[in-house]
Amino acid sequence: MENRPRYRYVPVAFSAVKTNNQRLGYRQAVVFEKVLLNEGNGYHAHSGIFYAPQSGVYMFTSSMLHRSEGITIQFAIIHQGRVMAEFHANAEWEQFSQTVIIRVRKGETVSVRNNRRNLPIIFGLSYSTFSGYLLR
Repeated sequence: MENRPRYRYVPVAFSAVKTNNQRLGYRQAVVFEKVLLNEGNGYHAHSGIFYAPQSGVYMFTSSMLHRSEGITIQFAIIHQGRVMAEFHANAEWEQFSQTVIIRVRKGETVSVRNNRRNLPIIFGLSYSTFSGYLLR
């Protein structure tokens, strides 16, 4: 008898882009409205939050474009309310990115959020993205 895995592997991968500009309040999630791929249906475009459909090691990456309006911005990739990696920018029309590889349990959340109280604007028109996939 062959060895069979104890669970059924389901591919998990998502990629979404921001189509509209968004002014963000403190700790507000960035909403990436246009979903390009959502294998496993973990990404929720209405909230900008990824809910892991299965446990494993995941890679997440985000790239964003902002118009500084004379303010410094700070965003973070958040897992279950904890900062995993931060973005920081203060130049006019700066694009920045961050990538993390983390262990996520089924049902846990990952998002990109604003970590300052200065109401920054994230630029749409597909210049800003959020993606993730299950490595194993």
